[in-house]
Amino acid sequence: MRTDQPKIAQFIGSHVVWEAAILTVLLRIVAWLNTAIISRDSVIYIRLAREWATGHYDKALAHPYHPLYSLLIGLVSQGIGGSYEYVAVGISILASALTIPALALLFRTVRRKIVLCLGLLFFCVSPYLIRYAGDILSEPLYLLFVAWAAAMWIESEARGKILFSFVSGVMAGLAYLTRPEGLSVAIAAVIWLFMDWGRGGIKDRSARLLLLVLGVGLMAAPYVCYLHRESGKWLLTRKKRVGTLLHEVSGAPVYPHAATNRSGEALDTLIQKGIKRKRAEFLANRRRWEQDQANRVRQVFGEAPHPKIAAGAPLWKWGLGLGSALGIILLGFFKGMFLPLGIWVVFRFLAMKRFPWSRVDTFILIFSVLYWGVLGLLLTGYGYVSRRHYTPVVMFWSLWAAMGFIEASHRMAAFAKRRRWSPTLLGTILLVPILGVSVVKGTRPYRMDKYGRKVVGQWIASNNKASGKPCQ
Repeated sequence: MRTDQPKIAQFIGSHVVWEAAILTVLLRIVAWLNTAIISRDSVIYIRLAREWATGHYDKALAHPYHPLYSLLIGLVSQGIGGSYEYVAVGISILASALTIPALALLFRTVRRKIVLCLGLLFFCVSPYLIRYAGDILSEPLYLLFVAWAAAMWIESEARGKILFSFVSGVMAGLAYLTRPEGLSVAIAAVIWLFMDWGRGGIKDRSARLLLLVLGVGLMAAPYVCYLHRESGKWLLTRKKRVGTLLHEVSGAPVYPHAATNRSGEALDTLIQKGIKRKRAEFLANRRRWEQDQANRVRQVFGEAPHPKIAAGAPLWKWGLGLGSALGIILLGFFKGMFLPLGIWVVFRFLAMKRFPWSRVDTFILIFSVLYWGVLGLLLTGYGYVSRRHYTPVVMFWSLWAAMGFIEASHRMAAFAKRRRWSPTLLGTILLVPILGVSVVKGTRPYRMDKYGRKVVGQWIASNNKASGKPCQ
């Protein structure tokens, strides 16, 4: 138990945390101002928020997206009377800023201020984390709850405060209400607890486990019960489940990989000629994914998806596909962090002498491996995983990138010893251009080529209010 560290409130109030939070907010405001048009998912979140605000709760809950983000948008919009778009972006930016104290609690376990500063800085300037917070997406809110769930779990161990385990469970439950993968942080905590079961008394470990489960259950139970009432089955989500993917391996009926449109025509024949093969494969996978989403919604309301076919691929081919998917996901973790930043993660495993392995490292490793497997199954089943799925791992890897960067700077300084270059000088020479490129990449004008669609859509909406459906 560490008793020499400052209290949580005192530590969160330190200037490093405040400066990182301010930088986070400024970069994400710039990204929002440079985002010409919101994404398709953003439109869905606003529509769901409007359903919450107008009292159509059944319509909002019927959507496969988990409800918390859109519910918050609706509640705040009703409370302050602001635009749904402004409120949604405000929630995302505020969530990003509030994530900083949680990461600071985790990163301080290294007990090196430079590691804390670099870790928070890498989180602040990671371009995809900036971009997602400058749009109307659930990722910033999801990361907020995941970070606090992990921080409270580690603090419960470091300070012997078992009630922090309950807070960790509550945060994990809120993460689940934002995205279905939110339960992974609670599962990682349980795995970590059993791996470390020998340390401490059985009563203490059991109490932590029960409080964690209780916190998750209090938050998740209402939504799970709703899904059970609507579907007649015990489900955790209306999105594609790991269980469904495992059924595909065992030979249960699945949807066709060669998806078709409503008339039964193969989607491959609908792709225009002249499109590159990689782009064509992406379009086919996306159309298949959209069809699967519609099929799952119809299943909830008792309608059988069409068409149904038997699982085609044998088990060994499915296994090869999963192995390939795991390789793609692992590379995606580095790309999702932005490769010039993510490459330093490798050096963390070469810095065992300078930065001994800690319990926080163990937790991050467990969480990363767990997410790695889930996303590998998702990629094998869906055929598509975006950088948005990598964000929780990217967030935690900021700590490893900070330690790895320091280790790499010292190694390069030792190699260039004759020139008398210090690790600080070499680190600065490496860091400044990387940070500059990262900030520019995250805040540059985005979707400007689609701005015309927004203008046309706004004109149609303002000139066809009576019909309610200006276009089909």
